[in-house]
Amino acid sequence: LEQKARGLRRPGQPTYNDGREVYPPNAPLAYPRPRILNFIRCEGVGLGQVTFERSPQWTVHLLYCEDVEIDGLRLRNVGKGLGTTGIVIDSSRDVRISNCHVSAGDDGIAIKTGFDEDGRRVGINSADVVIENYTFLDSEGAGIAIGSEMAGGVRNVAISNCICTNTTWGFRLKTSRGRGGVLENISLSNFIIHKPANSGFEITGFLDNTPPPPASEEGTPRV
Repeated sequence: LEQKARGLRRPGQPTYNDGREVYPPNAPLAYPRPRILNFIRCEGVGLGQVTFERSPQWTVHLLYCEDVEIDGLRLRNVGKGLGTTGIVIDSSRDVRISNCHVSAGDDGIAIKTGFDEDGRRVGINSADVVIENYTFLDSEGAGIAIGSEMAGGVRNVAISNCICTNTTWGFRLKTSRGRGGVLENISLSNFIIHKPANSGFEITGFLDNTPPPPASEEGTPRV
């Protein structure tokens, strides 16, 4: 866990392993299960040439961060594990991810911006994100996902030269009714998808079947 750090760099090629062989595949997030690496309100972060294995939850979590570069990361999580996403970009800006190889039980990379009313209250979007030269293999989730926590909005995301193989979806935009948020300027190029179990691309506003929260006149947009 790193909080309010600046100019943080982690060189070398270590391997971090949680040490446990099995986590219940459908264990709720309140199990509780720890994240391996969590950056909170950090600036100027460099992370690369590191391997993480068998994460019990999100592997690398960027929360309220700016100016982050992730290069050459290798993530090897369990084949089925609810919430074992590889990299989560959460209300963070100016993030560059390149040359990463990911196998996760959930999404490979997820871009998020806050949950419902709390996300609208904080009001920090995820913006100016570049993902390139990325390989994602063998997952129950999507190679790259935006959402479902996206109340703060996502802007300016460029994705290029990526390969997703043997996943449920290649690229997925997901949210729930009443959550709010906006997507702007999302681009993909040379995005290759092999053997998706469900579909190559999916856009859904019905991620779950729970009733929508009460509408907020202040924070919920209307179409």
